Amino acid sequence: MAGARTLRAQLIGLSALGGLALLVPPLRSPLLMLTNWAAVACVLVGPRNSPGAPLRVRVPLILFMTSVAVGNTALNLAGAETALSRLATALAQPAAALVLPALYRSSPRPHRGLGLLLDGVVLVVPMALIAGELAARGVHEHRETGLHWELALAPAADIGLLTVLVWLALTRARLVTAIALGLAGGIGCTVYDLAVTLAGQRVALPGQAVQALGVVNMLLFGLAAVHPSARLLGSRSGAVAGRRPYVQVLLLLPLASAPALALVAHGLGLPLLLPEWLLGAAAVVSVLAMVARAVQALREAEHRSTRDPLTGFLNRAGVVDALGQALERGQPRRLVLLNLRRFSEINEALGHEAGDELLCQVADRVAAHLGAADLLGRTAGDEFALVLVDESEQATQTRAAGLVQAFNEPFALQGMTLHVAARVGIVDTIRVHAAGAGTPVMGAEDVLRRAGVAVHAAEHSGGMPVVHDERLDAAARDRFALAKELRDGLTRLELELHYQPKIDLYSGTLFGVEALVRWRHPQRGLVRPDEFIPIAEATGLVVPLTEQVLDGAVQQARLWLAQGSRVPVAVNISPACLLTDGFVERLRDRLDRHGLPCELLRLEITETALVTDPERAIAVLHTLTALGIRLSLDDFGTGYSSMSYLRRLPADELKIDRSFVTGLGRDGGRDDILVSAMVQLGHSLGLFVVAEGVEDAETADALAALGCDVGQGYWWSRPVPAAELHPWLPRPLPAPVQSQLPG
Repeated sequence: MAGARTLRAQLIGLSALGGLALLVPPLRSPLLMLTNWAAVACVLVGPRNSPGAPLRVRVPLILFMTSVAVGNTALNLAGAETALSRLATALAQPAAALVLPALYRSSPRPHRGLGLLLDGVVLVVPMALIAGELAARGVHEHRETGLHWELALAPAADIGLLTVLVWLALTRARLVTAIALGLAGGIGCTVYDLAVTLAGQRVALPGQAVQALGVVNMLLFGLAAVHPSARLLGSRSGAVAGRRPYVQVLLLLPLASAPALALVAHGLGLPLLLPEWLLGAAAVVSVLAMVARAVQALREAEHRSTRDPLTGFLNRAGVVDALGQALERGQPRRLVLLNLRRFSEINEALGHEAGDELLCQVADRVAAHLGAADLLGRTAGDEFALVLVDESEQATQTRAAGLVQAFNEPFALQGMTLHVAARVGIVDTIRVHAAGAGTPVMGAEDVLRRAGVAVHAAEHSGGMPVVHDERLDAAARDRFALAKELRDGLTRLELELHYQPKIDLYSGTLFGVEALVRWRHPQRGLVRPDEFIPIAEATGLVVPLTEQVLDGAVQQARLWLAQGSRVPVAVNISPACLLTDGFVERLRDRLDRHGLPCELLRLEITETALVTDPERAIAVLHTLTALGIRLSLDDFGTGYSSMSYLRRLPADELKIDRSFVTGLGRDGGRDDILVSAMVQLGHSLGLFVVAEGVEDAETADALAALGCDVGQGYWWSRPVPAAELHPWLPRPLPAPVQSQLPG
């Protein structure tokens, strides 16, 4: 903010000096000199207070502006050209040229090829023509009026520098403000030097307006140097993507027409010094280059429309086009669709730049499994499609299994070793008719849809690829119907809660319970959570579902308390529910309404609740703990950012994911080492450590030996209705008053 205020103050001060110079003719000359030197000082002082241009840009610019200021000062003080003024003017152009290499470093790295060559021809030919005409006029003025060479040739040199600035402006998808200001200053300098050349002198110009223009140019250069966008200049990190081909063609069109317009003007009697044959040759070259560039742009646009700009392979449109052409020709193809698991968590936890880098590495790894005629494309953010040619079903499945195994090797990302899993689905595009003739019976989009259904089924295949069949389509339709039935079930209060005890590993007594939702469907019977919870999360029903679970858990805990048993109850909270407006207020009202002490309610969250909007989520969690509600970090060790969030969470319990617990005593003891490390970490932070998935006495004993505090799993009890939990409670309980969740 201080830098921006300083920049505004400098701009206002310089503008005031320039305006005063134009309004007060007697003081015009000294005020213009003062403004000129003030612009130099602006470049020297400004970057200390604002993020201006880097040194490699700023130093040559200061040399250029200082040379111009010295020349103008010597000229005004002497009233005529002096050796000092001519020397300073002669040094200004080389100083300005030193800026150009640094500016080029901030331009996008061009793709070498015909398009780049044609762009150069279309730009350079008319600019060279203009520079040649100005140079010829400068030579003429030198011979006729004795104008010094450094002044006579200055306009032509300006055009050369201006050509580079125009190139930088044309090759960027958007015009950076600092370059726009520099471009305006360069055009102003060209106009100023041209006026000097035509007048044959730099003193006694009409109303000294041209001198004022020179000062304005210096102001533009100074502002360009200290503008915040100038910090992007001078390095490839500041480069932005080039323009689209058709936009480039439209911008080059006026330049390409300049030689032809000059030829027409010459024919109408405009006194140009360049020969007519040269104008004609330049016009022909420019027009031909422009036509060729337009054709090249069409080809580039067509290529880009089917290519993924990140990986360089086909995009969805390219895959659909290639697959559609194969289907129309009746050629056998098999589509292998690969989807990255939990990619959104990586993207949110590590940033989009890391996510893009991972996608490029995945594309390269998948491409290693392509045959000579196979195609690869990225059809969605974390989804890749392989179009395989002339392979048997068995060969395709073997190739797909090899793809899955390729992901066993970790990826190196931002100095980390990252394990990423993939789901793979396979679809045949040709079915054989009874007559034996192969004919396509589905479109390319339908093939991708079916592949997506197979990928969804691969979520529960143990990592193995899944081949699409009609049963999977039926299951997809069933999931769609289940979503509607779940909405109706929430209205009819068909959900019920089962409770699983959490056992103190040292005393063997009840530490608390976890409330787990079940759906008592009127036709399907008891629906497993892994069947309807993902549907609830995908359709937005998880919020009202969680609200009903909280109501039932709080009511049951209050019932136990009334019967003399203080039983802490834990409830899983989804990210969508945690970040819903009014969640804390509704939860507090619910506890007050049922009269349950806040410390008897525990909310279990996973780190996915934090990566979407971490600051807001952490603020909500602190508000909950301020009320006295307990918090647990669930599924610890399975995500990508547990460590970074653990130190900020107001949790008092850490739950080790069952994937680590079930491997205790196996796999060479690696899980034992990991669980031991998690236990020590939790204890060092003052947290209770709970292990999920304890299914036998050996695992329970191993956890106790590792220092784990609490265990939970089938070894003690499956999730059961509240009425069946009484053996674990301090005193027997009658059946609960209500078996359904309250509304």
